[in-house]
Amino acid sequence: MLDSALPDELREIVAVHPSLPAPVGYDPLFASQADMGFGWNARNFYIVRDRALTGRKVMASFPRTDEGLEAAWQTLVQGYPVLASEVAHEATRVAHEATTADQREQLLRRASFGVLTCTLLGGHGWEDGGVEAGATCVLYFCERELVVRTGRGELARSSYSSAVALDFTGPGRQTTGGRIYGGGFGLIGAAEGMIVAAVLNSLARKTTIHTVIRFQTPDMELFFFYSEKTPEELRIQLSGVVKQVEAAGQPEPAVHLSDPVEQVAKLAALHSAGALSDEEFAALKAKLIASL
Repeated sequence: MLDSALPDELREIVAVHPSLPAPVGYDPLFASQADMGFGWNARNFYIVRDRALTGRKVMASFPRTDEGLEAAWQTLVQGYPVLASEVAHEATRVAHEATTADQREQLLRRASFGVLTCTLLGGHGWEDGGVEAGATCVLYFCERELVVRTGRGELARSSYSSAVALDFTGPGRQTTGGRIYGGGFGLIGAAEGMIVAAVLNSLARKTTIHTVIRFQTPDMELFFFYSEKTPEELRIQLSGVVKQVEAAGQPEPAVHLSDPVEQVAKLAALHSAGALSDEEFAALKAKLIASL
């Protein structure tokens, strides 16, 4: 059963969109179902009915206030539940799209190393949500993390510090076609033939770029196809990202212990001073030697 409480999404949409385009005969509508519709203008919320013979008729009108919106919603739920369900669905959809657009805008501002539109080749470990190989993905290379989105939402997110590898491979730029040779009788004929061949070659020649991007973390590996830049060009553009990934893979610097001879000398000094017994001195010295 439809909840009679006013959906938060609808309240937010009304607040974000203070006025739908000024209606002509109460049009456009925010949502409609069969011959019923709901919308608002700068002054009122309204519920209308469209009939082929009688045209559009206003069934109910409410002032453009918070109380008016509450009353309009209660009227929808009680008198037009199917339309109310459609209004709630549309409000959720619009709110989601607005949120998604805002997230994309934020990511664009944060993507200091670039934004790449790629094709997902495969891999494992992502939050699939029905996303399969062949899906279009947008890679946002932000300052400290990679965010991967599809039309369904966020596919993956990982900081560079937790990454294992970022590779750019593939044949890069390839040119095909254009093997047409000119010729003719005499110097003029040969020249004309070569000119025609050159034109035809330029029309037939096709250059494509094939680059594969691999991004790997301990629990995820993603492969993407990119056709705008060669592996070398991408490596240059994303050198700051590669540096962070490589730094994350470097082993921790070794902790250098002090000279064992020096440590034994310190133990001997403590033993000579009476701070250590013969047994304690022997045990500590043996432990120190065993740890080397």
